[in-house]
Amino acid sequence: MSLRRTGRRATSAQKPSVQPSVHRGLLSIAAGNEQYISKMLSINDNSTTSDVTEALEACMNMNNLSAEMLLARFFDSGILAEYCETTLQKSGKGSAAILAARIAREWVRPSFLAVSNVAKREPNNDRATVPQKKRARTSKSSTAILPAAEPSDWRTPLFFWKGLLQLELRTNSSNTDDTSTHHKESADPSRCTSAADPDASSSHGHAPSAACAKLRYSGSWVSGLADRGVPADAQYIADAAQSSFDLVAQLDQTLSVAFGDRSETVDASSSSMSLAALDGWTGSFHGHYLLDQGDGAGATRVSDWSHDVAVQRHGSRLFFAACGTTEFGAFVSLGYTSTIGHTTAEAELVLARRYITDADVRSALVKSKAFLMQGLESCKRFSSLLDESMQTSFWTDTLPVSIE
Repeated sequence: MSLRRTGRRATSAQKPSVQPSVHRGLLSIAAGNEQYISKMLSINDNSTTSDVTEALEACMNMNNLSAEMLLARFFDSGILAEYCETTLQKSGKGSAAILAARIAREWVRPSFLAVSNVAKREPNNDRATVPQKKRARTSKSSTAILPAAEPSDWRTPLFFWKGLLQLELRTNSSNTDDTSTHHKESADPSRCTSAADPDASSSHGHAPSAACAKLRYSGSWVSGLADRGVPADAQYIADAAQSSFDLVAQLDQTLSVAFGDRSETVDASSSSMSLAALDGWTGSFHGHYLLDQGDGAGATRVSDWSHDVAVQRHGSRLFFAACGTTEFGAFVSLGYTSTIGHTTAEAELVLARRYITDADVRSALVKSKAFLMQGLESCKRFSSLLDESMQTSFWTDTLPVSIE
């Protein structure tokens, strides 16, 4: 759901009624964050605390949002964390959803302190600046990168997935299942099948005595603005129980691995296979991730409808491009691994996900899967930024909020 543009005209025409304690809560979070919220709601940059609070209330009313939903979907986790620590005197650890719930629980209490009694915070409008408008790129294709026209849209943040990428050799037999891995799933969509007869099946739905390699990616995700880069490890640790994910992909029986100007075929089920063999691989992930949608149900399992992925090696890293569809819409993802070698069987992978609208040019590229190759080209073009410790520029340049 997108947040509609809210201005003085709209707020004066419709004054929503919120619980008095929630009103005081909105006043308290608006204090010191006036410019950030003004940009987020596209209202006058010189708006007062009262103006900003009125706009937030109108936004809640217009979009039928609770205070928790407003905070979780449209406020940066950095601002929420600071508010928890400095104003509420509570822990600032957790994802935006967790922090929003923590704040909302305080606001709904009738005894919540009036803003005049809340600890004052010095204005600091750079702590989570809304992405600035970018000048349109001029090129033969006339493709322009749009500004974050609606920076309050839930699609504005990136969803940074971070975890362990590892190769798993799985051997299936008629008597045992998944004998070489600790992971077991009763309905694994990427179980191994016999290369000779992919339709053959046992009681478990796969051929007996078949061996293959699987690629597993597991960890947790945290949302954040592209211009702030990958969130700190502490956030991932704090959010792991509410935002974990576990994805798997079955590899082909053989993979073609590039060695300079030549390529060799390797057995995907070989115990000595390295992640380097994924260079040039395309496939799809299956699995689930946890998501708290702010509806009071807590973190629940969600699965993508489709999740296609392609890999290419540049230097000592593997770069990933992915795209797919979900119940929330289409998405595109780009990312990279930690340094790998010829014998590396596992590495850390950061894969940032950007949800896009149907009007975005990339929406058509998701349907045709053409984004995979274009995404890898983009990674190659900007990969030097990682070596120059310009990680934030890598994300803003490769995954803009919108493209027309």
